[in-house]
Amino acid sequence: MADAAPGDALILEGALVLTLDEADTSGHLAVAVQNGRIAAIDVPDRVRERFPTAERIDCDGRILMPGLVNAHLHPELHVLKGAVEELDLHDWDDAEHFDRALVLLSSPEGRWIQQVAIRASLVDCLLSGTTCVATYGVTVGADEVAADELARLGLRGRITIRDNEFRPVDVDGPPPLYRLHAEEALTVDELEAAARAHRRGERIIMHAESVSAPARCDSSTATAFSHHACCSPTRSTSTRRSARSSPSAASAS
Repeated sequence: MADAAPGDALILEGALVLTLDEADTSGHLAVAVQNGRIAAIDVPDRVRERFPTAERIDCDGRILMPGLVNAHLHPELHVLKGAVEELDLHDWDDAEHFDRALVLLSSPEGRWIQQVAIRASLVDCLLSGTTCVATYGVTVGADEVAADELARLGLRGRITIRDNEFRPVDVDGPPPLYRLHAEEALTVDELEAAARAHRRGERIIMHAESVSAPARCDSSTATAFSHHACCSPTRSTSTRRSARSSPSAASAS
């Protein structure tokens, strides 16, 4: 690891450190953090010598390891755990009790439940060692609430943006993650816009199930799938009804 200049650093020491690197580096080591990045991992004396003015935190009795990443979370569904456990994912759209719950979470009357569920979901991520979350709201206003809660909890993450043209956005908060339609609703124009966004470095998400070909696409979209490298040919597992997305999402669909 490259040397970092001593400065306002933080040293975590006393923990059992599991780096999970290729060399399987582990042991009762010290970890120095500087400018939001790991600056050194070594035996405590050496780390203290490199960062003599750093604040030191005693992590005795704890395990220190890289955080987990949840790349696809519907946070407001935290409150619906167990509601569709008996169903295959393909059957969720036909579960009337599930639909009623989503309508409630999208309504003014259910907004407080949605907010509590999103906060509980993100806190659960933190408690389980997840340090980066990509949220994908499926009810009205969920992504905005998730952005506020990510900031409030100090949790790194991304929120989903639904825009078929994949236009750049200037956001004050978590960076965006763009939604690509499942292929039964996908158009060539949308796919080409997604490819342009991908080339400028945007992250894109799509509900999909791996198959040998985009079975539900029309021929022109299937050709575009093969031409662009922003995603592999896939088959959708589910689509959501309009009650499950924001008005802006519906207008973009």
